[in-house]
Amino acid sequence: MRVISNYKKASESLSASIRKQAEDIIEPKIKSLLVNIAESAVAISPVWSGAYVKSMSIVPSGSGAGRMRKSNDDFMSNDNRADTSGIKQEAFSQLMSDIDSLQIMEVTGFVLRNRSKHSPEVEAKYRVFETIANRYG
Repeated sequence: MRVISNYKKASESLSASIRKQAEDIIEPKIKSLLVNIAESAVAISPVWSGAYVKSMSIVPSGSGAGRMRKSNDDFMSNDNRADTSGIKQEAFSQLMSDIDSLQIMEVTGFVLRNRSKHSPEVEAKYRVFETIANRYG
């Protein structure tokens, strides 16, 4: 019995070691891919008020979560558009916060989501999500 018991302990230890090594290799690659997706999504997103790009989130598959930012359309005019680079920097920071909070090795997948109320119109015109899907599939 003692031999079987030691074998089981050794096997469990080896399995844990292999899992840890795999996680050390895989997790940074997945995180790098998510960062690339976030960078691309922000870079190709149009900015008017900033609500669209700041409504993007990266969440685990099946999650109902996501952020929604409202725009003040009455406030925005052709002469009073938002600071594009500042808005995009803020949106990227939010996506990085999403990525940093993910338990990458504990979920089965991830979703880039936009819950702004005008996202269907933006997507119809600019094809942001279609472009991301084609690039990273």
